[in-house]
Amino acid sequence: MIQIKIIGSGGQGIIMAGEILAYAAVLDGKEGSAISSYGSAARGGTASSEVVIDDKFIAAPFAEKPNYIIALSQSSYNEIIKHLSTSPLPTLIIDSSTIVPNANSPNQLQIPATEIASQDLKSVVSANMIMLGFFAGRSRLIKKEAFLEAIKQEISEKYLAINLKAFELGLEKGSNKSNDSE
Repeated sequence: MIQIKIIGSGGQGIIMAGEILAYAAVLDGKEGSAISSYGSAARGGTASSEVVIDDKFIAAPFAEKPNYIIALSQSSYNEIIKHLSTSPLPTLIIDSSTIVPNANSPNQLQIPATEIASQDLKSVVSANMIMLGFFAGRSRLIKKEAFLEAIKQEISEKYLAINLKAFELGLEKGSNKSNDSE
């Protein structure tokens, strides 16, 4: 069983990223489950999505001992770092455009997703798909084609092209192990 937590702020597409990740797992022939939570403020409040992927039935959809944590905001990152006591420690994938990492935390991979989204795509809201692509390239848990199909089915036509491009940019960075900042 693989458990993933995606954390950030409302408006960053955290919940959408979790739904796409779980759906891609299903399209890839696995079991996938996502459960989301968010603060009372729709934009700027905390948001998280817990995704569980397994080859067999998932009894509880909670990522209590995540293997991966994907972080897009400093406040969510700071909160999760305080509570990391599980062993083994999860791999943290952080948006280095928005997060100054704790130097004492091992297993951290960094990608400047918001910066890439802003510069290459002129759309900071696509940083979530860059992070998802990076995760896909790094973890290799789910086939690229399953992710692309999940994005096509979950994202409206108006935003589809930019989200597919963002995913591909992240996938390329995640597949290139020389980008490690562990």
